[in-house]
Amino acid sequence: MVKVLLDSSALIYCISGKTNFIVELENLLDKVDFCVTESTVRELILLSKIRRGSLASSAKKALEIVKKAKILKSESENVDEDLLIVAKKSKAIVATSDKSLREKLIKSGVAVAFPTKGKRIRIDGFVEL
Repeated sequence: MVKVLLDSSALIYCISGKTNFIVELENLLDKVDFCVTESTVRELILLSKIRRGSLASSAKKALEIVKKAKILKSESENVDEDLLIVAKKSKAIVATSDKSLREKLIKSGVAVAFPTKGKRIRIDGFVEL
């Protein structure tokens, strides 16, 4: 089973109708264990409360998806740093549409799933054993 950490941008991306990370990753990988960190949940709650319009609405819908995922204990208050630490500890792929986060994760040796042109998902740095 492959563990995939969904960050808030990936979850919101699913809602936007562009590319559904969950469906695409299930198609790419045999068995997937979708997870989110506590810090990601907090970020989505904050976005749903203090933002207006489509971002707040998408964050609320993303929180519904989170209910079906395993929530992992956070290691840092900083969401990006937390994803890095938790992904390394749990040997998880991080799903994100955030380009700067993707670059940090890849430089740190963490596998990353991200959207490409044509509504596809690409995974960099993943080696299935």
